[in-house]
Amino acid sequence: MIAMPLGGGQRERAAAVPGYIERHGAPGHPDEFVRHRRIGWRLSPARAPYRWEFVENGRPSAIG
Repeated sequence: MIAMPLGGGQRERAAAVPGYIERHGAPGHPDEFVRHRRIGWRLSPARAPYRWEFVENGRPSAIG
């Protein structure tokens, strides 16, 4: 069996519908996401949700 990569790294984006932003305001910095409702995903119910990871000005941070 031969394994080969199918693509490059995946980039994800944080997004919200306009109505949510109107009611709750837009976060100005990744640290502010902890005060907002977020959708998380996990591989199984027995595992913790994945952390949201950000890079700003070359410095990584994470929430979750």
